[in-house]
Amino acid sequence: MTSKINYKKIWAILVALVMMVSVFSLCVFAEDEGTTSEPAVTTEAAVTTTAGEGATTTTGEGSTTTTTGGTTTDGHDHSDDKNKSWAAQHLSFLIAIGIIVLLVVVYFALRLFVPSFREKTSKFWKDYNAEFKKLVWPTKQQLVKNSAVVLVTMIAFAAAFMLLDFGLGKGMDALKNLANLIKPVG
Repeated sequence: MTSKINYKKIWAILVALVMMVSVFSLCVFAEDEGTTSEPAVTTEAAVTTTAGEGATTTTGEGSTTTTTGGTTTDGHDHSDDKNKSWAAQHLSFLIAIGIIVLLVVVYFALRLFVPSFREKTSKFWKDYNAEFKKLVWPTKQQLVKNSAVVLVTMIAFAAAFMLLDFGLGKGMDALKNLANLIKPVG
């Protein structure tokens, strides 16, 4: 009994894996800062906040404490980040690389052991190569001319938007001043 491979399912799985790799790579380059320079405002009952060099402020029911100049943490302990190994700090990146390697291995395994997959992928790469040869690349003069057109257009639109923003800002200020003049006293 021969089983027919459903290529739509395989491609769906591959697309899902590529999307997962994309999400993992976003996690790798995201910065997690443990301190903020903005004041922290706390409005919970009986909350303790560190407000500088060892000073602690406790708030009661419904009161608000503002901490300035101190450090505010996000609820995670970041003290051991420096002690972690490189692999532990870049785990999601390593997982993404592992998934990519797995996809390459699966691709070549399918090409090696499934003749119909080999035929379809060979046809795909031949078609891809044929289409790539049809590309017409611009000359250096065309590239310079087109780049200049894009830059001039961007500068013109930026100037137009800047003038529009400036004019609308001044108009709003004038309307506020007029509203303050007309506003009844009392």
